[in-house]
Amino acid sequence: MKKIICALIVALVDSVAHCGPIANLDYIHTLIADRWNITIPFNRNITNINAAANMKYLLTTIDVANEILNGEPTTNYGNGEFATLFAADTIAADTAVETLVQKNEKYKFTATIDLGLYDGGFIGDSPTEFGILLGAAGTFYVDWGDGTTETIEKNTTDSVLYTHDYGTNSGTYTVQIGGSSTDYSDDETVPAISFSQKIGSHAECSNAITAISGSLGAIFPTLPDGSQPRFCDSFSYALALEEIPSGLFDGIHGTAVSHMFSHTFADVSITSIPEKLFAGITGAAPYMFDSTFSHTQITSIPEKLFAGITGVAVGMFQHTFSGCWHLTQIPENLFAGIRGAPAEYMFYETFINCSSLTGPSAKIHGQYLYDIWPDATEDEVGGMYEGATGLDDYKYIPTAWGGLGQERPIEYKLSLTHQWPLWSHSDQLSFINPDALMYISAAGKFYIDWGDGTTEVIEKENTDELAIDHEYAQAGTYTVRIGGRATAYSDDPYTSTAILGGPVVEEPHRHRMGLLRVSGCLGCVFPTLADGSQPRFISTLESAENCVNTTLPDGFLVGIHGAPVSNMFMYTFTGWPLLNTIPDNLFAGLDTTAPAVEGMFTETFGWCTGLAGPSAKINGQYLYDIWPDATTDEVGGMYADCEALSDYDNIPDAWK
Repeated sequence: MKKIICALIVALVDSVAHCGPIANLDYIHTLIADRWNITIPFNRNITNINAAANMKYLLTTIDVANEILNGEPTTNYGNGEFATLFAADTIAADTAVETLVQKNEKYKFTATIDLGLYDGGFIGDSPTEFGILLGAAGTFYVDWGDGTTETIEKNTTDSVLYTHDYGTNSGTYTVQIGGSSTDYSDDETVPAISFSQKIGSHAECSNAITAISGSLGAIFPTLPDGSQPRFCDSFSYALALEEIPSGLFDGIHGTAVSHMFSHTFADVSITSIPEKLFAGITGAAPYMFDSTFSHTQITSIPEKLFAGITGVAVGMFQHTFSGCWHLTQIPENLFAGIRGAPAEYMFYETFINCSSLTGPSAKIHGQYLYDIWPDATEDEVGGMYEGATGLDDYKYIPTAWGGLGQERPIEYKLSLTHQWPLWSHSDQLSFINPDALMYISAAGKFYIDWGDGTTEVIEKENTDELAIDHEYAQAGTYTVRIGGRATAYSDDPYTSTAILGGPVVEEPHRHRMGLLRVSGCLGCVFPTLADGSQPRFISTLESAENCVNTTLPDGFLVGIHGAPVSNMFMYTFTGWPLLNTIPDNLFAGLDTTAPAVEGMFTETFGWCTGLAGPSAKINGQYLYDIWPDATTDEVGGMYADCEALSDYDNIPDAWK
């Protein structure tokens, strides 16, 4: 800060030599009065308020303004090295008043309390005291709201209760808190701050608080060494609290710690949650959101509330929204960053007794959580949805998760319409039978409806390539529907394509000449797995010469997320002449911070000569802007011969 102030003053001094007209004394006093609504009296020795002002006078007057604004001296510019007798011009005066006069906000957080809120209530005694429980070291300032102020110099991180007795004056007060912490307790059950109301001989958490404003993160920030505050129980049982300030935890960032927000707002009357409440927090930690919003009156959850939370940890979402009877929806991708094997109590009773919930249960990139972790135990996810009977899929939710566990009807998620038998590529009058209708190189349980009344279940335990064929009784057009879900993928980066879709003809390449139409969701059947394993779609729909789709279905790759792997979309749509549009966010699930890898987009849309409009984007950014240094080995020919693309001239050569 000192360096910044010095730089400003140097700029002021430099301005004197070549800027506006000289400022007189009255100009400076009037300027401060207009800007800050305070009056600085002239020195009684001044006889001419229109006399020219020098830099010492300007800076000394600023010191006086800061003292008036803050109730105590806060600056000493008038005795510094820049307080010279050089004349101060109007530009120097304007700049100084705008930048050097500052009202320091001593108090950064405010709690409105009503000591009589429960007077004569379930305890029956008149309230007398309100307290602040501090589990952090530092210097803190408290204005108790009745004219009493207190400075707390705390050198330890032990939990200490500081109380104030309001005597017989039970009523409403505005308690203000300021200062800055310097250290936090290592005890995972000790919050940096919480509150306590004294009712007779009882201490009752935060139940006197009716409103809060400002930022606790400004007083209890993430420290330079990465130490984090905890806010476990900070506002629990503040039954009259209805709103959370959007910037309550501004100043807190980085990796979470255990119990960080455990029970923070449990049993309060809030009806909404600020979208960016935890915006600076990353990673995962045990019990970090244990009961955070349990038994509140929230009606919705921001989709990106946990946007920075990645990985898994014990108990991290245990009881987080339990008993939220007014909650109506679980947003898509609320838990999108959760990856890896489920941890103990990870989703234990997260939404238990949320009886107003409707719509689907929680999903990540289109997949139900219980499909992502089909083997999760009751210790890990027990009762997550117990009592949430209004969910669309409640009766199909496994019993371990709190549902009824009924057998689900088969869901066919990908459809391929094809002609059988096929025309020869070389002779349109000659029909040939395909060698196979599709190949699958993934483990899993798959359901196939061949479109002629025949269905088949394929339980595949390995990731070897399996050729799947079906002979129809007569020639015609058929729609093959595919359901189920892959459970493992091959590590072989060249022969591990998850699926080759549609009738396949070997001549010598696997052409899909008979494929006429594609619909549904490829990524729903072959998604990214919980351990991060990715499918590869090498040549999946290559050479679909007769396919009439002019664009791909919405959500075609829903279920695909995370870092790309080698050859992931190599030749996937190559040689599809009727395709003319690439959907927005087709590849939206990919981690745009991950580096490009070999073959990830090799010839993905190569020779799709009908493509027009923009090339592929993720959240408005062209792929070649997301990976500007991608090489030919990684993205070579992604748009080869796609000259009708609106941005074709801007596409780097490596991509085309």
